[in-house]
Amino acid sequence: MGVTDDAVLAAIVEATVDLALVLDDAGTIVWQRRSETRRPEASDEVVVGLNVVDRIHPEDLPEVLDGLARLQTTEATEVRISCRAFDGDDPSLVHRAEVQGWDARDTPGIEGILVVATVQGSRHVLPADAGAGDFSLAEASPLGLAVVSARGDVPFANSLFRARVGAGPTAPVPLDSLPGLEALVEAARHEGADQRSVFHEGAALRLTGRRLDGPGGDVVVSVDDITAEVEAVAARTRSEQTFRATFDHTPAGIALVDPEGIFVEVNAAWTAITGYPSEELVGRTFATITHPDDLPADEALVAEALAGGRDTYRMEKRYVHRSGRTIWVDLRVAAVRAATGEVEHFVSQVLDITADKQAVADMEARERHLTHQATHDHLTGLPNRALLEEHLRLAIDRVAQGQRAASVLLMDLDGFKPVNDTYGHPQGDLVLTELAGRLSGACRRGDIVARLGGDEFVAVVDPASDGDDGHHLAERLLAVVAAPLDALPDGAPPLSASIGITAARADDTVESLLARADEATYRAKARGGATVAVHGADDA
Repeated sequence: MGVTDDAVLAAIVEATVDLALVLDDAGTIVWQRRSETRRPEASDEVVVGLNVVDRIHPEDLPEVLDGLARLQTTEATEVRISCRAFDGDDPSLVHRAEVQGWDARDTPGIEGILVVATVQGSRHVLPADAGAGDFSLAEASPLGLAVVSARGDVPFANSLFRARVGAGPTAPVPLDSLPGLEALVEAARHEGADQRSVFHEGAALRLTGRRLDGPGGDVVVSVDDITAEVEAVAARTRSEQTFRATFDHTPAGIALVDPEGIFVEVNAAWTAITGYPSEELVGRTFATITHPDDLPADEALVAEALAGGRDTYRMEKRYVHRSGRTIWVDLRVAAVRAATGEVEHFVSQVLDITADKQAVADMEARERHLTHQATHDHLTGLPNRALLEEHLRLAIDRVAQGQRAASVLLMDLDGFKPVNDTYGHPQGDLVLTELAGRLSGACRRGDIVARLGGDEFVAVVDPASDGDDGHHLAERLLAVVAAPLDALPDGAPPLSASIGITAARADDTVESLLARADEATYRAKARGGATVAVHGADDA
């Protein structure tokens, strides 16, 4: 086998293609010729003596072997292939070429497989410092590669394949040492191709077999270590299972919401909290069940997340339950982003805190009630002496600061004792309660009226609301006391009151201020009651 008419072939190569090769039946290159006008990136490497498969890209090797087999078995006299080959001088460089092959074994002067190639382009695919020398593409492949003949032997196997099956560099390749390999080859031989995954010595392997066309029935086998891929899938599966278990069984409500705020999926806890079954929520926006007063704040946080300003947020908000009642929830939201940074969806979690909110409201109400009880008369509901004294101290402080003095009115009912003696204390309490409401109603904003004790009441007049030192309020109080009372039994004499007025001083104490008001009230009573007396005024 060889080339005896070198000059003729050289002329053909120079005129038409970049490279011509002649291969023997085993694929070994026995002759080569390069065009002097070939593409500049084409290699000058001498490849005579190498097997052609040592330079072919792993992904293109099955097609090349198939073409050679068809030529060798005379199934075809010509094949055309587009394939990639590594450069022998620079293994980081790969050339793409259009290749034609002919069966020229009976052609005088050639006697072999004639292959001509035209380089279409080149690019670096391996590190630039990868050594040249005896570089073999099959050895550089990340896959274990082997060819299994129809007889069951392995005429070719790269070192990675040999390592997988436990065979040395020159030892026969035992197919039975790799689980599923024999079955794969048999299936590929009959079906054309087969693929299966196996576990071997702690590694997950993907076995792929492809039958080469032609009557020989040879099968190209590749072995790929997919342990990392399998572990990643397993981890992803565990993560998904964990999420699904959490999603389905957690007592917290969980919802997946798209960027438009539409519910995509909700768990059972979410439906239990809101009262809406899943089929009624999916497809609706969260806005449709959000309390109107809380919607703007929630939508603002969503907009901020969509703009990339935040990935999570938390708020207490209200939903409108399917029954129509308002419920409080502790809402936590996390944005799930794509690789581009855009939000794919939100994961929302809610806890029903309605009971907690109600408990806080009840506690605050109790505190307000206790505070009210501590500062208000239990019978009439008016401010009691303790609260009155606070207002009196404020009035004294304002005078000390140079502000206008507040008027203080002390009122004592005339003839109230006979009511208790005649009709009993319960009836007297009713009279005091009704009268307290009237006294409070007679005051203006800023004034207060308090029960000092028994049938005595004190009013503190806001100086900004009264220009005559409390006389207007005193006259109104006398009028409401004299008016008929529903609580006063028929036939009972009408009530009246004696009122004393004084003004707060900078050097006053609460006791001195009340004492002056009491003295003025005493003078009013001495005049026969139903009148007003001002402390310090002429009694004549």
